[in-house]
Amino acid sequence: MSRSNVERMPAERMADAPAHEPGLDARQRQERLADAVSGWSAGAARHPPADPPQEQTCIPEEAPQPAAKPAEKPASPGLLARIAQRRWQIVKTGAATVVVFYFGWMPAQSLIAVKSTEAVVNARLVTIRSPIEGDVATGARPLELGARFEAGEPILRLDNARLDFGPLNLLLRARAQIDGTMTTLTQKREGLVRRRAALSRQLESFRHARIRQITARVEETQAQGRALAARRTEAAAALERANALIAKGVTTRVVVEKAEADARAIAEEIAALEARKRGLAVELESAAAGVFVGDSYNDTPQSAQRGAEMEIELADIDARLHGSEHEMAALDEAIGAERRRLADLSTATVTAGVQGRVWEMQTAPGEHVNKGQDLLRLVDCSAATVTASLSERAYARLHIGQRATFRPREGGATFEGRVIALNGPTAVSANSAIPQQNLARDFFHASVKFPALAEAGDCGLGRTGVVTFDTTPVPPTP
Repeated sequence: MSRSNVERMPAERMADAPAHEPGLDARQRQERLADAVSGWSAGAARHPPADPPQEQTCIPEEAPQPAAKPAEKPASPGLLARIAQRRWQIVKTGAATVVVFYFGWMPAQSLIAVKSTEAVVNARLVTIRSPIEGDVATGARPLELGARFEAGEPILRLDNARLDFGPLNLLLRARAQIDGTMTTLTQKREGLVRRRAALSRQLESFRHARIRQITARVEETQAQGRALAARRTEAAAALERANALIAKGVTTRVVVEKAEADARAIAEEIAALEARKRGLAVELESAAAGVFVGDSYNDTPQSAQRGAEMEIELADIDARLHGSEHEMAALDEAIGAERRRLADLSTATVTAGVQGRVWEMQTAPGEHVNKGQDLLRLVDCSAATVTASLSERAYARLHIGQRATFRPREGGATFEGRVIALNGPTAVSANSAIPQQNLARDFFHASVKFPALAEAGDCGLGRTGVVTFDTTPVPPTP
């Protein structure tokens, strides 16, 4: 068999191989290619190469000789000859095996591995709402799509010029009324205090005068007592002389009786004077204690009574002032709270709650917004994830916490992460920049978190790639 025949054999076998059909998938093409290679090897074994043609020469015919037993050839030289004759077939068979491995086994590996049919880098959206009602004004930096803000950095300022100051005015009016009442009560109290001091001085003067008066009357009774004592002595002497004279018969009985009557009268006057002295002592002691006893007035003089009435009025004024002070303190606290509320409602600075970029602007400077209205949305790259769509068969092999890798289509580093959510065919409503329903190539979806994407700062939102899931069984923990 010539070299050209050997080289033509794979080509002739290849003619029997299945043609490339565009409707077949990779697995079917792999099976067809393997069947073709197996056919080549089997055909080579069934049809050994023929001996090379001998050149024809003119040889005279000879008489047939008896058949002789062919001599046995050694095995080794024949095997080496056959290997040498088939070396090109062996080389081509090895090359075909390499081609089958590269273009068959490698695609088979990719078919066996669980991969996403579509994957995109996604991130959480943070909606910033208006804390107050007012007009939108720009902050220190102009607001535009894609602008990046750090956490806590001011974004917008809201000014409200339509505040209702009615409650504050009512509180201020009530405070002014209470303040006026307290001023009036304070002035009245000061007048009562001055009048009470004057009455106190007048009462003290009256007490001292009354004590001096009673003391003088006591001294008067004492003088009267001394006079009555002298008269009693004189009456006793007169009675003694009358008794002596009547004994001598010089005088009459009438003189004796008159002397006796005078003596008894003087004794009664002395007894009355002693009782009067005791009453004056009681009056003097009471006056010293501030209690005045007499026939023409009660125990308290008019000045003292008026002073007691002033004490009652002062106690009432003090109580009203104390209550007004408490009301004033409560009003001051309410006024302060209302002023703080108005200050919070008059202007507000809207800051970024997270580090991110402006994804959507729902307002503009100069626009009037209400409290709670959406102002803008920021992309939070610190919570970047990859949303992947998969076939139902691939989705059935996933579980939460499963390891996965993400390879961007434009190339670059490969990220490693874990599955954090399996959403299935249901479109889960999530606050994501790219909704899940936008990945419509397959109906089953999974969310995978790759920490390196979040650490990069700029998560590359919207980049596409392929997520490969590790389906290697995890050995049980002993």
